[in-house]
This record gives sequence, structure tokens and C-alpha cells, in this order.
Amino acid sequence: MKVQIQPISVFPGTATQLELVGVSIRRLAADGHATLTWQLKDSNGSPLKAGIVEIRGSDYQGWNDDDPYLTDLVLAKLGLSKA
Repeated sequence: MKVQIQPISVFPGTATQLELVGVSIRRLAADGHATLTWQLKDSNGSPLKAGIVEIRGSDYQGWNDDDPYLTDLVLAKLGLSKA
């Protein structure tokens, strides 16, 4: 899933997109957790930076298999804003 973001400088270019490229659920239930793999991409879709965000506790419990929730959560954790 991709979302347009406010442009930010990321060596060697400018990122304009955030893409969630994978989710791995590590544990189900109320104390569950998951990892999200993300990429920042330029306007041509070329990857500039990648990483992982851990989802635990109330963040995990609020997910409910809702993709927009995950996008908003990763944006907040990375300090990014939608365009």
C-alpha cells in the first residue's frame, strides 16, 4: 500500500511516497505484536530508504486488520505527513 507524503530529503533524493511492503504477525491475542516493513520512495517509485516498525500493545490492539490504520501509525512513528 502506498501513500503520498509531504516531500522530505532522503539521500540521495527526495521521498514523496511511503509504501508498506510487508507485515509479519509475531504473536496473536491481546498481547500480540507485529512488524511492518516500509520504504520511502521518490516520485519515480525508486526506493530511497527502508526500515521496520514494531507494533505492540495498544497500537497492535487498535489495528483490527485495518490497512489505513497501519499507514497512519507508520506515518506518525516516522514523523511524516500525508501530502
